[in-house]
Amino acid sequence: MNRHLLTAAMVAVTMGSFGVADAQEDPLVPPRILVIFDTSGSMAWQIDRNESAGGDGSEEFPTHAESRIHAAKEALRAVLLSIGETEAQFGLMRYSQREGRRINRFPSEYPLPINYDGECDPGGDVLVPFGASNLDQLLGWIDHEERWPDNKELRADGSTPLAGALEEARRWLRDEVLPGDIHASCRIYSIILLTDGVETCTDDANAGCGVIEGLRQVANGHGDATTDVTTYTVGFGPLNAANMAALDDLAECAGVNDGRAFRAEDRQELQLAFGRIIGLALPIEVCDDRDNDCDGLVDEGVRNRCGECGPEPQELCNDIDDDCDQEVDEGVRNSCGECAPEPVERCDSLDNDCDGLVDEDGACPVGCIWHEETCDGLDEDCDGVIDNDVTRPCGTDVGECALGSQACEGGGFLDECVGAIEPTPEE
Repeated sequence: MNRHLLTAAMVAVTMGSFGVADAQEDPLVPPRILVIFDTSGSMAWQIDRNESAGGDGSEEFPTHAESRIHAAKEALRAVLLSIGETEAQFGLMRYSQREGRRINRFPSEYPLPINYDGECDPGGDVLVPFGASNLDQLLGWIDHEERWPDNKELRADGSTPLAGALEEARRWLRDEVLPGDIHASCRIYSIILLTDGVETCTDDANAGCGVIEGLRQVANGHGDATTDVTTYTVGFGPLNAANMAALDDLAECAGVNDGRAFRAEDRQELQLAFGRIIGLALPIEVCDDRDNDCDGLVDEGVRNRCGECGPEPQELCNDIDDDCDQEVDEGVRNSCGECAPEPVERCDSLDNDCDGLVDEDGACPVGCIWHEETCDGLDEDCDGVIDNDVTRPCGTDVGECALGSQACEGGGFLDECVGAIEPTPEE
């Protein structure tokens, strides 16, 4: 997967660039992303308030303030041009609309009749199917120009059939797209659901959630296999807390973005939301014994040096090649070649830290010459303590008896024989 291209695209999207990104490394099987574009009547309202913009910002219907549909088209256009046609394949769907020349007039939004009349059933219309070279078709629907019926445009009219649009997307994928996709079992499929409001075509508040959950296992026509289609919800415009909570419920049902819908209040934020979602939808290989990026290889480049899933193993001091680099205990033994903490030099006429030097770095106090400590009231081993750790055996080890030890104190041995097993009378 080309992460360099994604980074460049994200920068271009955020900065508002409209140049087509050059592909550096095309994915073998690009993901497919279906954009369900909100064409409800409120999309002709102003971005920051529920008031008419006086049109939709197109060539035919200019506005006195930017409309939501104009801003959303611009945001999507920027993203499509930045990503190009190689990193992902896009499809486009709108909410259901009946078409006909001058079929509808929405006086508060359009001064003249438009050619589209929104309706709740069946919920959504597929306008541009997935394809490797469909960018011009996609852009044609969002270029703010219309020469109906040869060059159509996305217009804002109708209700908000969230569940219906998602259900129509599921049907289309199941019946028309997936059966013809030989990569259906491994290709990544995603839906971007753009909406400026909540469901208005059904009283069932959970209808959209049920469809989203069903999209996670869509029969793809290849035996009993299914395809996981992930839905990302984007709330656009001045949504209140209750409406955002309802959209968050959809994100929770989809199991994405920590159960929160993406939020955008202006064009730039919407571009960024689109970019983030596309980044999530791009294939990336993870260590799970599956071909996540659909390139015919499993877990390539993501297993550790020992061929296992997980972080790179660390070498331990145990006479085993723990990190699978053909070396044993490298870098973990101490300076004396042992599995132990680094030794400290002591004043004992020995090279304790194995550096070729004896009693260096002030191990012995100035003027003190090391000797083995004896019980004589003197500090022979130069450690500043008199008669420390000096003992002598006591008692007897004949028969069942065992020797003990006497400690030194004040230059002489104590009478107590610690740990000895003393003789007892024979029975």
